[in-house]
Amino acid sequence: MTQAHISARSGATRAVPVCRRGRPRRNQDVGPTPQTAAKLERDVLLAMLAAEELTAEQETAGRELYALWRALQRGMFPQMRVDGTGQSPGSQCARSPFARMSDFEASVWAERYKPWAAAETKVFVVRVPKLSRFDLVRRVVENNTRPMCVASVFGVSEAHIVTALKESLDCYCALRRAKKLLT
Repeated sequence: MTQAHISARSGATRAVPVCRRGRPRRNQDVGPTPQTAAKLERDVLLAMLAAEELTAEQETAGRELYALWRALQRGMFPQMRVDGTGQSPGSQCARSPFARMSDFEASVWAERYKPWAAAETKVFVVRVPKLSRFDLVRRVVENNTRPMCVASVFGVSEAHIVTALKESLDCYCALRRAKKLLT
């Protein structure tokens, strides 16, 4: 045996520093490096809420729309087992998006989302190239695109984009309020 192993077994201090495997523990007091912070994207809805461009109700509507879009996407791909043994039995092809939705998500889709989406796809923010209010909300909420970026792509003012976004989210909020009044 080498001298390092003998001294390690005897409890004496080691002559060779030991390198630990794995990821080092993160110090909670230290934030991300400037390079990492530059790469991180800020949440557009929170930024607009902080700048008072959106109300809290509009921001909540955006969060609900995002959650519903994620629920719709769950059914588009085959599902893997949690234990990692492969696909679930009978999931060789994609299932209906509604098969993996909870009852609450399905009711929100039928009562709020479907009528809202049908109306918003018919209202255009920009005619050439076409940008409906539905597409605008998807770009901002789901893709986390800033209104300034959308405005520059479509050649309109940022104020026009923000106004259209607010109007669309207000339409969704009106459907949420109508449901609350019925219950």
